Amino acid sequence: GWGATQAHLDKVCWLGCPAYVEQQLRAEPRAPLTAAAQTQIEALSIERRSVQELVTEIDGLRRQQDAMPTEDERKPARQAYQQGLNLLAREACHRQLLRQLYAEQQLLEQMSWFWFNHFNVHQYKRELRALLADYEESALRPQALGSFRQLLGAVARHPAMLRYLDNDQNSAGK
Repeated sequence: GWGATQAHLDKVCWLGCPAYVEQQLRAEPRAPLTAAAQTQIEALSIERRSVQELVTEIDGLRRQQDAMPTEDERKPARQAYQQGLNLLAREACHRQLLRQLYAEQQLLEQMSWFWFNHFNVHQYKRELRALLADYEESALRPQALGSFRQLLGAVARHPAMLRYLDNDQNSAGK
């Protein structure tokens, strides 16, 4: 995992290695963390709002930026757009870090990180920062310990990967 605590070590001793690993393999992707960590996660906008709401808001900021007639007027709108995207990326990172530090399911956290790294999307391409949290939450974490075929399908169909590969702009066959 990301660092064994004394509680983890005690659990391994109590259950034995085979039973502990088996328990880790049956991890629940949305299992609650410690109260303090869970409270921090629940306060994040990526937890309180749907991905559609977040993308719609970011798209609105981009359109405001594009609608400004002069560069002087566009600059504050561009900054607001970038700040909104950066906030969403920081929140996704913050949630991932809290899970890595405080989750009981350390194998799930390691594998989620592994698959996130393996099926990476460059966050600074277009508005992908608005999709990062959902990409991890709905495409990677639920499949991290399961079937590779299902994981690959979830990744290939997620809007973050489609946009990263520019498939959302593919006009062949509409």
